[in-house]
Amino acid sequence: MIRGCPLIPILCFASQAIAPLRAEIPQGPSWLQTAVFYQVYPQSYYDSNGDGIGDLRGISAKLDYISSVGCNAIWINPIFVSPFGDAGYDVADFYRVDSRYGTNDDFKNLCAEAHKRGMRVCLDLVAGHTSILNEWFRQSALDRPNSYSNWYIWTPAAENVAGSQPFPGEHHRSERYLPNFFPFQPALNYGYAQPDPREPWQLPTTDPACIEVREELKKVMKFWLDLGADGFRVDLAASLIRNDPDHHVISALWRYYRAWLDLEYPEAVLISEWSDPAVAIPAGFHIDSLLQFREPYRILLGPESRIDGNARDPHAFFERAGGGDIRAFVDDYLRYYAITKTRGYISIPTGNHDTPRPTWGRNEQDVRTIFAMLLTMPGVPFIYYGDEIGMKFLPEVPNKEGGTLRGSLGEVRRCGSRTPMQWSKERNA
Repeated sequence: MIRGCPLIPILCFASQAIAPLRAEIPQGPSWLQTAVFYQVYPQSYYDSNGDGIGDLRGISAKLDYISSVGCNAIWINPIFVSPFGDAGYDVADFYRVDSRYGTNDDFKNLCAEAHKRGMRVCLDLVAGHTSILNEWFRQSALDRPNSYSNWYIWTPAAENVAGSQPFPGEHHRSERYLPNFFPFQPALNYGYAQPDPREPWQLPTTDPACIEVREELKKVMKFWLDLGADGFRVDLAASLIRNDPDHHVISALWRYYRAWLDLEYPEAVLISEWSDPAVAIPAGFHIDSLLQFREPYRILLGPESRIDGNARDPHAFFERAGGGDIRAFVDDYLRYYAITKTRGYISIPTGNHDTPRPTWGRNEQDVRTIFAMLLTMPGVPFIYYGDEIGMKFLPEVPNKEGGTLRGSLGEVRRCGSRTPMQWSKERNA
């Protein structure tokens, strides 16, 4: 049950207060100077046709609501054709909206309606990998050479390279492919910054196949910009180039895309999932996010901490019990800010589809305090859908579409932050 919209007044105030706080205007589109983003997880937002899944027409229907809470830009999680093994981050066709969300025309209409209201729409760009069902990968996996053979990273089966995966089946090549995240997300081959001469499968970034992949991503961006998109939030932005410890080559790649955008689409924005603004913003991104799983941000909010009563272990700065220390965060933030303040923006989102909501283990006043800080920082605010009405993190909801991760940090239940937007107190909200 929801209890009204406790955070909307703070949001509306912050949207008016942000411009004066950005005293030194960074490079990039002028609209970023007053941008307040609202992240929409499309399958959970608003269902316009009663099939139980949110869709693009549903987002269009709620544009006035999004504007009313003080947001003037939207980031939408992936909407492309997908088998949804990872909630759409496993893309089968980069040029079509998945039928669960509607059509390309629905997206075009969403952008047009947003622009009428002075709002911007950014898409989630999955640049580093595809689904195994993507036609590019299907062709690459064939046992006969073709134009897609080296679009992915294939390793000799006998070497059993760490992380490599077999692709069984008749008429498929015997080599193993490298994934970029889940096993069903094969990594696109942008090349190796320092290829090992003893491993001929490690192609340099100048290899014709790697250049083709690079140019295909540009085609994808152009396609959606021409339909009305205002830019992209890039998933796993640092992952495209292999064996690049100093980030020199991946930075050069994103500067290449940024130079093209500045020339052809100067109002388009690039937002990175990098969580290292000192690298990402000089690499060409207009905005980089300090994400909750990164250490200074974790110290601030402690989203992965164990909750015991009203205290967290380890301590976070924003907790009633006290014990948290903000100095590590401040020192880290100021270092980033000094490097980036005239070049781009740092974002500290309220949360996102991968992390617990800020309400977890907190009361309304706690969350108001958090929002008051996050929305008056000099960077661009990002509000995760539902955070503005105090939606809860529900850790026990069923695992859907790859929502549960198991790794070195233990089990992360992402679905608890992906529950349907509560539009009412009625059944099914």
